[in-house]
Amino acid sequence: MFQNQGVNKVILVGQVEGRPEWKTIAGNKCLCLKLITIENINRQGAVCKHAENHFIQIAESVVDNAASLQDGTELYLEGKITTRPSIDHKGIKRYDTAIIAHKYNIMAKAPAPVLNVM
Repeated sequence: MFQNQGVNKVILVGQVEGRPEWKTIAGNKCLCLKLITIENINRQGAVCKHAENHFIQIAESVVDNAASLQDGTELYLEGKITTRPSIDHKGIKRYDTAIIAHKYNIMAKAPAPVLNVM
């Protein structure tokens, strides 16, 4: 017999944007961050950059050092995509899509800020 079993796996490499925040979602504490991925697309002979924003949730048990995940940190992660309903401030039902990360590796730390001392 044929059984339809799907695969829900996401692999992303990108840069953390902004400051990650701890949140409790569905009773689970997780670190939430935005990851930006950029790809080069060839359009009619011209190379264009295309950026995507991904909303990432990393369970507290998976996070090694939250302080190391700063704005600009280059990150490799594996996880799965999930969608859950929410109701916005106008009472309209919306669907939020996020990546639940099962593992991650820091590929490059965020560059240190340049201080102008005169």
